[in-house]
Amino acid sequence: MLGSASATDKMIACRLAFAFVLLALIDSITADEKKTIKVVTIEHTPFTEVNNGNVTGGFIPDLLEFLLSMHNYTVEFVLVKEYGVENNGDWSGLIGEVKKKQADLAAGAITVNEKRKAAVTFTKPFLKTKLALLKSVELKINNFTELANANETEIKYGFLKNGATHMFFKESKDATYKKIAEHAIELTNSAEGVKLAKEKKFVAIMEGLSADYYAAQYPCLLDTSGDLLDEREFAFATSKEDSKKLQELLDKELEKKETQEKILELKEKYWKTPSCPPPKSESIVLQSFVGSLIIACLSVLLLV
Repeated sequence: MLGSASATDKMIACRLAFAFVLLALIDSITADEKKTIKVVTIEHTPFTEVNNGNVTGGFIPDLLEFLLSMHNYTVEFVLVKEYGVENNGDWSGLIGEVKKKQADLAAGAITVNEKRKAAVTFTKPFLKTKLALLKSVELKINNFTELANANETEIKYGFLKNGATHMFFKESKDATYKKIAEHAIELTNSAEGVKLAKEKKFVAIMEGLSADYYAAQYPCLLDTSGDLLDEREFAFATSKEDSKKLQELLDKELEKKETQEKILELKEKYWKTPSCPPPKSESIVLQSFVGSLIIACLSVLLLV
């Protein structure tokens, strides 16, 4: 009996030891397979929010975390200053970092266009938008034609330097858009455009999603208008040669119903119900209704 018990104990100990070795091996394999991807992005609220030089949140980091949550990737964000422009085949900014294989992925409000598609591979789009005008609520500019014909000494306008909007106006053959390109101020970032729009007679030309976000912020000094031209899509960008696996993974995730629901959830989070008052027309109707209600109540009280 003692011998039998001893053999059983040895078998149990052997199985436990084997289990520990197997778990250690699995952990080792998992650790080896876990890959850190370098993601270049640009400060652009609410897409990518930055504090003290570090990415702290935003629509893009949240979406990317969701897309990669079931896969063995960790993300290292690196900030660059511009989206990127091509000069004699050489690209700058986000596009350049990916094309030169100095980053695995470019993530942000990156507009898909033919010139960029020749340099990098885009994933399926995750958002769509159009161009709009961001301006003071007191500035009566309703569309791009009015902006182009405005007194240049009184009203200034501009767009982000070396971005898709810059390229759209610069390369346009339309006389109105060419005139805008000739006189526009090149902005360092979106925040600069927002600041100028609040302080001066300045119109910031930007994507409608960005304009809507800034116009909804308290103390409600800004408004949007425009023809909503040049419909565009935002997507992630990867290298044409080395990132096919990552691009296919993101495409597969972006097609899922759960991802589309997550995108709607994130839009609600970052483009939440405006804190600003409703348009004047709605306010007048509401004030008129409240006034009539008060008069009616007073009349009833006097009759009682």
